[in-house]
Amino acid sequence: MNSENRYKTPDRYLYPLHMVRPRFKNNIENVLFYMSKEISGFTGIIDNEVLDDLISNFPGNKESSKKTLANWRTEISALFGLMQYQDLYGLYASSIAKRLADKEDLIEFFKNFVMKIQFPNGMLKPHVNKDLIDNGVRFFPFKFIVDLLNLLNDADKQEAYITKDELTYVVFDDIRFTSGNLKVSNARDIILDNRKYNVTYDKHDFVKGKTKESKGDQTRTALDLLDYMELGNLLIRNSFKYFLNELERDFINYGYKECGRFDKFDSFYNTTYDVNDLNFSKNSWFDYVNDLDFNKSATNIGKFIRSKSTEKEITLNVNDMKSSQMSTKDIGDMGEAIIITHEKNKLKSLGLEHNSHLVQFIPTHLGAGYDIKSMDEMDNQIFIEVKTTLSNHPLTQSRISLTKNEWNAAYTNGENYYVYRLIITNESRRLLIMNNPVELVKQGKIKLAAPKGVELIFKPDLLREVDILS
Repeated sequence: MNSENRYKTPDRYLYPLHMVRPRFKNNIENVLFYMSKEISGFTGIIDNEVLDDLISNFPGNKESSKKTLANWRTEISALFGLMQYQDLYGLYASSIAKRLADKEDLIEFFKNFVMKIQFPNGMLKPHVNKDLIDNGVRFFPFKFIVDLLNLLNDADKQEAYITKDELTYVVFDDIRFTSGNLKVSNARDIILDNRKYNVTYDKHDFVKGKTKESKGDQTRTALDLLDYMELGNLLIRNSFKYFLNELERDFINYGYKECGRFDKFDSFYNTTYDVNDLNFSKNSWFDYVNDLDFNKSATNIGKFIRSKSTEKEITLNVNDMKSSQMSTKDIGDMGEAIIITHEKNKLKSLGLEHNSHLVQFIPTHLGAGYDIKSMDEMDNQIFIEVKTTLSNHPLTQSRISLTKNEWNAAYTNGENYYVYRLIITNESRRLLIMNNPVELVKQGKIKLAAPKGVELIFKPDLLREVDILS
């Protein structure tokens, strides 16, 4: 293939953007789920020793070196914002960590995460930010990608996608775009021309340390950002192509308006200053990324499920062996809606359809300590607390958080109290049931931790899986 069919960022404009990649990227959802639970259990300062202990207790980390623990510390706090400074006292559990621990909504987490990313930012070291500022970089990836995909869609709906190579070599590596000297429409035109003439993308021959970076290294930042947007259900991936998820248009529009509001670096452009003047950025950045309207970002379960299917009936896979069907119109924005349908169908299958009217949703503000009242096969009233976990990939389920009110209800209702864990991912919907957690504690099958409410810690096989009767 001759050089005319290759595209490389012009050397005079080459200025690659880099974002830290966590060591746990391949297991990121499980790590964030675990760490948010652990960090939120502390009401005081979380120092390095405490954080190292928490990290060491994550499966597979017992023999980790001090350097590995330090890297995890930095990534969990600086990159993902799970901790936040309070005045001059130190690091505490952030509102992001508390929200994730409480709602177990990793889709929401990644929505908010990608919305806040910008360059320069508080995740980077001061000297890196200084270099960005001195080179005029002021870049908001979320907004740029949304604009670019919208323009591509306007040109031709078949072209309304982006690849990691296109995002890397046309945009992320070209200072004309990251500094705002070229417009999004210029990126669209370059990409469409490259597609028209079947142009391939060529890696740069620059050296990092003592070795040349591979093409995979060079495209890593763009790929990570696209992956994070996919984890937030904002993009849908088809092979190597990423498309906007129109079902999430409400949040996309909201995030578009909200991103890029961190303006603490603005006064340093086109001025003389010292790198130490940028040391403020980390603390301010933690406050910025934790300033969120969760009412705008909470995941609508129906939209999440429908993002992977255009069918009127959705298959709910259980145990990788059985499946049942559920109409898309019956899927609401709460896991409780699915459980109510399940309970009514359970009673019908038991020949107790006359009790279906007794299946009721109990609003949280009533303080009952459970979400649903239902009946069992012996005509006994049962009380169900629903814990819904939302993620793109399966998570290790070994702990459940109960509020003090929920624990009191479990204690009062004994064998009539159930915890239903509904796990919803792109691939499957699983329902795991725990009955009478108080008795399980007495039997030594569950360990308790009670920083604010009650944390049930157990072996995953303690939960009994049942078919979702939808």
